[in-house]
Amino acid sequence: MRPERSPPGAVHDLVLVGLGETHRHLLSHLRGPGETFGVTVVAPHDGRYGGATAAMLAGAVSPHRLRWSPPSATHVITSRAIGCQPTHGRLWLADGRMMRYHRLSLNTGTRRLPAWAAHERPGCPRVWSGHSTMQLIALRAALDAGTRTSIVIAGGSRSALEIAGGVAAAAGCCRVASVTLLWPGRDYSRTTRAALRRLAWVGVDVIPGAIASGLAACCIQCRDGRRFRADHVICAGPAEPDSLVLAMNLPIYGPGLRVDRRLASPRAASVQITGAAASLDGRRVLPGWDGARQARVVLSALRGPTRGRGVTHYASPWRPVAPDLGPGAGVVSGTFRLRAWDRWRHRQGIDPALAVAGDRDPDATRR
Repeated sequence: MRPERSPPGAVHDLVLVGLGETHRHLLSHLRGPGETFGVTVVAPHDGRYGGATAAMLAGAVSPHRLRWSPPSATHVITSRAIGCQPTHGRLWLADGRMMRYHRLSLNTGTRRLPAWAAHERPGCPRVWSGHSTMQLIALRAALDAGTRTSIVIAGGSRSALEIAGGVAAAAGCCRVASVTLLWPGRDYSRTTRAALRRLAWVGVDVIPGAIASGLAACCIQCRDGRRFRADHVICAGPAEPDSLVLAMNLPIYGPGLRVDRRLASPRAASVQITGAAASLDGRRVLPGWDGARQARVVLSALRGPTRGRGVTHYASPWRPVAPDLGPGAGVVSGTFRLRAWDRWRHRQGIDPALAVAGDRDPDATRR
C-alpha cells in the first residue's frame, strides 16, 4: 500500500491519528456498505503487529501472522501529529504539513519506554519495549541467535504477565538462564494473583514490591537499592500516553487527555480520544485491550442518530480480560469456580503448566 499525498487545502472527513487497537476495529467496521466517510490515517508506519504476544515469544505463532495493515483504499500519511486546533479543525504534522478535518480520533498507543530506560549506556543491559510487538519480535530473534542470557521484565501491567509467560515457555528452546518479573506494589487483584502464581509454577522469579529505577553494569536497579542481573530488560509498565499527545491543545485530566462517556473531548465534540491517550476518571487511562468496545462508541458518535443508536456511552470494564500466558502457563482462570478448579489441578499434578515447571523443579510431580 502506497501512502498518497493529499491536495493542499483539502478537508478530510475523518482523520485517525495512530494505529492502536481501537482504530484497528474502527477501520474494519468502516469498510461496510453505506459508509460515506473519507478516512485518512496519520501514523509513523503503514501497519502494525499485535495480539498473541506470549504465543509469539514461545515460538508457537509466526510473527508474520500478527501483521495487520489498513484497508488498501485507506489514505495513509506516514508522519506524526504534534498539535491540533479543535476550534478551526486543524492538525499539524511533524513534517511541517497542516491538515484540516471534520472529525478527529486519537489512538496513538502507550508510551514505549520510561525515562530511566530511554538512553542505553555501554555495559548496561539491552532494553526492549514490552508495548511494541516489533521490538518483541526482534528480541525473540536475538534470543535464538545469542548466548545464555538472563531476562528481567520490569512492569506491572497485563502485557508484563503475558511477556513473562511467553519467555518462560521459550526457555526450553532458547538459551535463557533465568526469567525475573519485577512487579511493583503488593496489592493484587484476584486475576493478577492467579497469574503471578501460575508464572511462579513455570519457573519465573516473581519479585513483588520491586520498582525499577535505573540501569547499571550488567544489571537493573530498583528504588530500594536492590539489583538484579540482566542481559535483557523488557519494560512493560502500566500504560501511559505518548508525550506528543499531551502536547495537543486539549484539556488534560490526570494521566491522559480528558474525555466524557462518549469518548469525546469536553472542549471539542469533534475530537474522539481512546486508548492510553484518554482518561475518564482522572486516575488511569483507558485499557488498550478493551479497544473493541471503545471503537463501537466512536463509531456510534460518527454515524449519528440516523444509523441507529448503537453503543453511545462507554463504561469502564468491571473485570479485566484473563491474560493469556502462552502455551506453557495457559490462560489464567477469571472466575471463582475456574480459579478453584485451577488450584485443584495444580495440587493433583495435572496442570499444563507443570509440563514446563517439571523440567526445572524435580519436586513438581503428581501427589
